[in-house]
Amino acid sequence: MRTGLLILILVTIALPALAQEIKGNLEIQSTPPMAAVYINGEYAGTTPLSLTVDVGSYEIRIVKEGYYEFVKDIEVKANKTTYINATLTPIQLTSTTPIGKFRMAPVVKIRPVNDVITRDNPGLIEFYFSNPTVNDVVLTADVYVSVPAGVHVSGEGFSTGGAAGTVHGHFVVPPGSDRTVYMNVVGEKVGQHIIHAEVIYYPGDNKDDYQQVSLTHPFTIKEPVRPSEITNKLQQPVNPMWIILIAVVLGGIAIIFAVRRKPPTIKIEEE
Repeated sequence: MRTGLLILILVTIALPALAQEIKGNLEIQSTPPMAAVYINGEYAGTTPLSLTVDVGSYEIRIVKEGYYEFVKDIEVKANKTTYINATLTPIQLTSTTPIGKFRMAPVVKIRPVNDVITRDNPGLIEFYFSNPTVNDVVLTADVYVSVPAGVHVSGEGFSTGGAAGTVHGHFVVPPGSDRTVYMNVVGEKVGQHIIHAEVIYYPGDNKDDYQQVSLTHPFTIKEPVRPSEITNKLQQPVNPMWIILIAVVLGGIAIIFAVRRKPPTIKIEEE
């Protein structure tokens, strides 16, 4: 009896010490500060950030709008502090007139239209291209969108969007024309997910004179969809103009038949 009680006391004393040994600390800073920190894809807070985590391997991503994201794999050891000091590189969103065949620089923009995703309201990213009339060459644009695991995207002109991959779209805009392309976003898991979109554009086929614009933005999934629903949720809605056009054509055909139809002949016999 005394032996069993002694073992219980020793175990009770040892457990906190054992629990402490399998923990480690993280100290994360960034320049500039107030950048979002993601640990193994999950949002953890903003810099500067101090955390106590389990011992093991982690992927640290530090994201701030207007800057390229910082990614680093680390190993947290027991009772040790791992320091991360990330210097973020700004993205040059404004571009000068490309050297080449463009007389006037085209306008290329990316913006998140809806970044809060529900079952009935997918996320939406807008890509806008404008090629001024004074140019005598087409605007060629290659769009690349990177999505994390469990997030699916789709849009007119894009390749099929599988999870944890990159989708691509290729667009050509003649001089004096504008084009707007939309991409839908849905997900299988509640939480915040980072999507990175990049446009590389150039005059005609002259890829040596390329320019680029990029966007890194968090999308919040409040209501996930099941994998079986992904295709239906990403399908583009039917353009209402097609419905109106079909109705007008069918109505015109009906009127033509009604006009060409001869009225019945009534014969009256006299006695």
